Amino acid sequence: MIEIQATLNQVCHVFKQHLQDQLTGIYLHGSLAMGCFHPLTSDIDLLIVVSEPLSFSAKQAIVRELVSLTPIYPGKGVEMSIILEKDAAEPLYPMPFELHYGTEWGERFLLDTMDLCEGGTDPDLSAHIAVTIERGKCLYGKAISDVFAPISSENYCKSIYYDVKDAKDGILQDPVYTILNLCRTLQYVRERKILSKKEGGEWGLTNLSDRDKPLVQLALGAYGNGVKHFTYNDEQLLRFAGDLLEEISIGIQDIR
Repeated sequence: MIEIQATLNQVCHVFKQHLQDQLTGIYLHGSLAMGCFHPLTSDIDLLIVVSEPLSFSAKQAIVRELVSLTPIYPGKGVEMSIILEKDAAEPLYPMPFELHYGTEWGERFLLDTMDLCEGGTDPDLSAHIAVTIERGKCLYGKAISDVFAPISSENYCKSIYYDVKDAKDGILQDPVYTILNLCRTLQYVRERKILSKKEGGEWGLTNLSDRDKPLVQLALGAYGNGVKHFTYNDEQLLRFAGDLLEEISIGIQDIR
């Protein structure tokens, strides 16, 4: 964890250096904030809040520095979104953003800066903000409670459903992530608690049917060992995804 902290310090320095007085705060969410980070398969998830829109040159400079730090990133690298303070205070769905960056797109950013540095909206951001409020950590700047207004249950559900709606396609390519993500999404529909993927899988072991528990156990074991894939019957994977998606789809309609 010492290396992770050093990486966080360097990444935070990038935002402090280029945003200066515009920087409201830097906030950690995701697996590292929730205590289930694995250096081989996890990424560092950050929300950056700024007081006013960014210039194109500021976005370019930030992206160049984040790309240059790629060799020190763990696992999947860094994923971050920069949002305006006014939007954090009055959240919409989907949430607008100033800049979104992920390590897997690093070289593309350098080749196609104009398009990739433009802002937009992101359905995932509502869930990221909700996790930040519930489980996140302030790395720099104003306290989380002073920056982020609560995300409504309806918008949180829209956001997490957006992330799982294609699970029947994703479960064959990335079974570990998809299984655990479906578990935590179903848990929210039933019990309204915000969990990590690991916690979602543990919930699944005690709350899903006996025929589903071995699959969840395999996914949890792989996740704990930093493995993304395991061998399993495709038909059973697809059945699992279909069954959980059906209950999630029905349950989400009642959440307002």
